[in-house]
Amino acid sequence: MSFQFEYLLSPAEVPEGFALTTEQTEVLNLVRALQEFSLNFSAIIPIYCQIEARKIGAQVKHQPWEPFLEKLLARFYSFYWHGRFGKSFDLDTIPQNGLLIHVYGTMSKEWDLIAGVIPFLQDLPLWMIIGSHSNPEHVCCSDIPIVTEYLKMPGVTSFAQKQINSQWLQWRRMVNPILREQWQAPNTEGFILKIMARSVVMAAEICALLDATNPKLIVTIHDHQQFSSLLVFLARIRGIPTLTLQHGTLGVLIGYVPLWTDYALLWGEEHARVFRAFGTAESRIRLVGCPRLQRVIEPRETVWERHMKKWGIPHSDALVLLAPDNNPDYLRRRLAKLVWQGMQSLSDHRLIIKCHPGETKHLYQALFADESRIHIFSGDEMSIEEAISLADVVVVEYSGVAADALVMRRPVILINLDGELYANQRMADMGAVLVARSASELQSILNEKKYDWNLNPSLPITVDRYVKEFCVAFGDEASKLTAASIRDIWNRSK
Repeated sequence: MSFQFEYLLSPAEVPEGFALTTEQTEVLNLVRALQEFSLNFSAIIPIYCQIEARKIGAQVKHQPWEPFLEKLLARFYSFYWHGRFGKSFDLDTIPQNGLLIHVYGTMSKEWDLIAGVIPFLQDLPLWMIIGSHSNPEHVCCSDIPIVTEYLKMPGVTSFAQKQINSQWLQWRRMVNPILREQWQAPNTEGFILKIMARSVVMAAEICALLDATNPKLIVTIHDHQQFSSLLVFLARIRGIPTLTLQHGTLGVLIGYVPLWTDYALLWGEEHARVFRAFGTAESRIRLVGCPRLQRVIEPRETVWERHMKKWGIPHSDALVLLAPDNNPDYLRRRLAKLVWQGMQSLSDHRLIIKCHPGETKHLYQALFADESRIHIFSGDEMSIEEAISLADVVVVEYSGVAADALVMRRPVILINLDGELYANQRMADMGAVLVARSASELQSILNEKKYDWNLNPSLPITVDRYVKEFCVAFGDEASKLTAASIRDIWNRSK
């Protein structure tokens, strides 16, 4: 086995309109090598681990993969192939030749994406693996009774991914001596080898599940996540078709393209053009819309009565919604301070901060303890849809909430401090949003109400043009289109 690949993506091969870093180019080359390699269990693990290393910039050059992999697999075979695999699952309850859906995340957007689709597929033999990313210690939202109640899925068999990940915890004692013996470099031992060893355990359990149940079709929420990518490639070896559902806006390209599954069910033309640019055949792309997005929103007055009336806020006050992204605390502080600086002198404006699902209110409470015109809500207190319904204008930096707001016909201001808008670049290019590069620019936009569609009548026209390109369907219509595409691929399967 040799895993050193000589060919590299040249600058001329980078699609027009996409600027890739050297690190991203290396990841693309490894991904393409993995796609083109004669797939087998021993080939997938080391190439996959190199991809993961490149994503975080780890240096993995000319490492002796083969000796380590041979020892790892030898230990693995002797310990596990003797009746251990499959013990974490009740294989008798899983339907044969069924539809397997893997939900990798713990945030509501992944559940909201699939929850509306399930009712249209329940006549199929369906089962689910419910994940909590790939961290075996992170088990929130993997409690099966809670998830089953949330999704209202009678008769659907569900398992927690943590049952697979727990195998890694049991095996760690056996792996660590091999890790220490093979390489001593802390960055390698701390990341690459542990990822490789965990991947071996995951892959072996996946093999047992696939061998025992032989799914007819596999659906993933994200095909580049550790567990689901192994699931996809191991399914490919067995000739099991796979598809992925777009779960969020396409920000950093690496992690979405190239497409690993056989099919991608995408929201709209904006996202399809990215996949096409990186060589995805048209036959692998289906435009189905986004089941979790709704164009019909709750009346603002109703949400006001529920959340804002208790503060005695006059209806004449303009409400600015800040929706932070899942960034480190120092970046959240920077953004919040800049937004408040830009609106502090506007006495008729109030700031609503809707915390990201991955954060708490404490950071903002400490920053703005004495500010009576700032109102902070956690995810448990107010949904993002309610927050958007309340807002006169939505302010974000990188967050995909920008697209949600445009879909719900709310004006958006993007804060561009670092020269990168990532997933939101397209909406800026089309003129569907306003862009502020400083607190003074934000103050000017708010003070002159440039976001007001009555004062700026060209803005809603470009918003509607962008939304049409962004998403072809919403809510129940998108759920039906998604289910219809899944069913069509199901019927085409052997």
